[in-house]
Amino acid sequence: MEKVNFMERLGRSFEKHPILGIVLVVFILSVIVSSISDSNRSKGNVSVSSTDNHVVSICDQDPTALKSRVMAVSYKQLSKDPASFDGDIATFKGQILQIQQSGDEGVMRLSVTNLGYGVWSPNDVIYVTYRTATPAVEGDIVSVTGALTGSQTYTSQANFQITIPSMNVCVVETASKTTTATPAKKTSSAAPVQSAPQQTTTIPTAPTTPASWHTVQTITANTTENTAPFTIQGKQWSVQWSCPSLNVPTTPTVRVYSPGSAGYKDDIAEPDVCPSSNTTYLYDGPGTFYLSVGIFSPAAMIMTIQDYY
Repeated sequence: MEKVNFMERLGRSFEKHPILGIVLVVFILSVIVSSISDSNRSKGNVSVSSTDNHVVSICDQDPTALKSRVMAVSYKQLSKDPASFDGDIATFKGQILQIQQSGDEGVMRLSVTNLGYGVWSPNDVIYVTYRTATPAVEGDIVSVTGALTGSQTYTSQANFQITIPSMNVCVVETASKTTTATPAKKTSSAAPVQSAPQQTTTIPTAPTTPASWHTVQTITANTTENTAPFTIQGKQWSVQWSCPSLNVPTTPTVRVYSPGSAGYKDDIAEPDVCPSSNTTYLYDGPGTFYLSVGIFSPAAMIMTIQDYY
């Protein structure tokens, strides 16, 4: 009996059943595309990707005409339903949290809410794709005008899937400091009028002390527990935390409560992963608070509470 190899039998099957051949080809192509997509996925960093029609269209428009189409939209409105603003033109000013550039194109994560004291919100962030190279770097304050494009999902260093609003812009404008011009003094050719000297009284003012950070207390927690209540005087305060003795990566839970209130006010440690250290800033003072700590590992977590007033 004549031996027929696998490829010959497969070819004969396709001749008898051509639809089977088409289905197999489509399946193979989908596997290849999926593999390419997975290999290009960013792990904890923004990644440069090719621009789309939004960028091309806004770069072809006159900048003045483009800005005349800008609509007023707050970050809360945008984050609630990013898809409903797809294609709308908006302007945002903020601080660059992370930026990556390749040639003329690049992407950045832009914080767009100024919390005061030179601090920008780590939560109110927009994923910005730009087409013209910029000298701006991480920490710079910039302004962007472009088309909103729904939302962008990326993977953080802690392997969390994060989805934030996105937009495409042509140019990243570096925010410039504004100066107020001093009005010119009027001159007169007439002789100056002599006026009688006036008596002035200087009222001394009490010296003001600039606000600064004050350590409230340092807490060491090594189990699931609630800390003793502490009092914050200023509007802003922070928790500097670290968990250096944790050898196995884990995520402790640290939450802020007010005595007598229902529900927690803020998360401190999540979604950061130990072993690590960080500073979490809070803006719900003044008041009395306590921390609820949950550590599911035999290790200690050190937290220093500081008050800004």
